[in-house]
Amino acid sequence: SAPTSGRALPPDQAARASAGLGVDGVRIHDDTHAARLAGSLGANAVTLGRDIYFAHGRYAPGTASGDRLLGHELAHVAQQQGEPRALQCDLMQSMPVTLGIFDIGMATQAAPPGLSGTITFHPDPDGPYSAEIGLIQAVNATDVAGLTTPASGAPVDWNNMVDANTGVRGTEAGRMEQMTQGTPGGAPAGWMIDNLPSATPRGDPGSPNYIEYFGIGGDNQYGWLRSPTDVGPASLFDYPSLSFDSDLDFETVAKGTDNQTIYGAIAWGFQIRGGAVQGEYARVEDRASPVFEEALERFRGYYVHEPVVLYFDTNQDIPLAGEEAKLADIPDYLDRYPDVTIGVQGNADVRGSEAGNWDLSQRRADAVAGLLALAGIDPGRIAYVSGFGETDMYSEHGTAPGARQPRDEGRLRANRRVVLEFSHSVSNHPIVMP
Repeated sequence: SAPTSGRALPPDQAARASAGLGVDGVRIHDDTHAARLAGSLGANAVTLGRDIYFAHGRYAPGTASGDRLLGHELAHVAQQQGEPRALQCDLMQSMPVTLGIFDIGMATQAAPPGLSGTITFHPDPDGPYSAEIGLIQAVNATDVAGLTTPASGAPVDWNNMVDANTGVRGTEAGRMEQMTQGTPGGAPAGWMIDNLPSATPRGDPGSPNYIEYFGIGGDNQYGWLRSPTDVGPASLFDYPSLSFDSDLDFETVAKGTDNQTIYGAIAWGFQIRGGAVQGEYARVEDRASPVFEEALERFRGYYVHEPVVLYFDTNQDIPLAGEEAKLADIPDYLDRYPDVTIGVQGNADVRGSEAGNWDLSQRRADAVAGLLALAGIDPGRIAYVSGFGETDMYSEHGTAPGARQPRDEGRLRANRRVVLEFSHSVSNHPIVMP
C-alpha cells in the first residue's frame, strides 16, 4: 500500500502549535510506513517539513511522554520553516546486539546546534566475563562549509579551530596527527579516537576510553559483567556541536578493558546546515568497523598502547587458558615503536596471607615475563617485573564509596591478574601503522 497523507493535529494541539511556535498545517503519520521510516533511523519520531512520522506506539497525545515527544517534534517543524526540507529527529531507541543492548538518548538541540544526551551499553548477563567495560568513541568531523580548510568537504582542520572556552586557536591541533590519513585501501581521512590532546601530552600512557578524557561520574561510567547477577552498564554523555555547516559521524564501541572483547558498536551522527540539525541516524553492529580499528591503532601510536591484562586461577601462577593469546600483537607493536618499554605488574586477590600474596603476585609477574621472552621480546624492552601483592582495586565498580566489597568470585577474579603497562621514552615519535 502507498504511504498515507497523514492527518491533521487535533484542534487543541493545532491551536497550541500555532500560538506557541507559529506553525500550521502539521500532518501526523503513525501508520506502518511511518513506523518503518522512524525505525530505520533509530528514532521515536522523524520530522520532515510539516510532516511528523512516528515509530510504532509513539504517537500518544494526552500522555506525559507522548505530549513531550510531540512538542519536541513541533519544535523541529518550526526550525524547518523557510528552509529546504530535511529530516530531523531525536535519537531515542534501544538497539540490541548479540552481547547486549545499546540505549541511545540523544536529543536535538538548537543553540548551539547539535545532539545532547547519553549512550549506554547494557551487557547481556550471559556474555563473557569482564571486570571493566569501557566505551571508546571514534569521530569524524567534516567541514562542509570550508571554513577551516581550503576546500569544503575535508576533515575539520583543528589547527584553525578556536577554543570556545579560552579563545585560543589550535588547542586541539594534536587531533590532526591522530586522524586516519585516507590511504588507499584504508579508512577515509579524518577519523580519530575522541580525546583531548590539549589536556593529554603526546606519548602519555592514556586509555582510549572516552570517560578518561571527559570525566568519570554522572553519566560517564564504566560497566562490568562479573556474573549473570552482577552486571553494570557502561555509559557516556556527549554534546557534539559545531557552529558551521558540517557532518559529524561517530562509532561508539563497547569493549572490555581486560578481556579485549568487543561487545558491540553503535554508529551514529548528524549534519548541521544553516545552524540547524538534520539527517540524524543510528545503527548497531556486533563488531567494530575496520575504520574504528585503524583510528584506534593511530591512537596507540600518538599516545601508547592501552594496558593488557592476563587473568589467573586461584593460587595459580600460570595464566588461565587462552590468556596468552592477548600477547600476540605485542611484538609487532614493539617493532614499530623501538622506544616503548613494558612494565609487568603482578597482583593477587585479598584471600590468604599478605606474605603469601606478595610471593604469588611476583610469581605471576615472572611467568608473564617468561611468556614475553618466548614471544621473542628482547628482555631489554622490559622495564620492570614486579609483584604488587594483594588488591581489590580492580573490582571497585558498583561499590558505593566507603562500602566494603563483597568477596564473591566475580570480584576476586578481577584482581588475580598481571597488567602490562606500556611507556614511551620519546615524546615526538612518528606514528607507524602495521
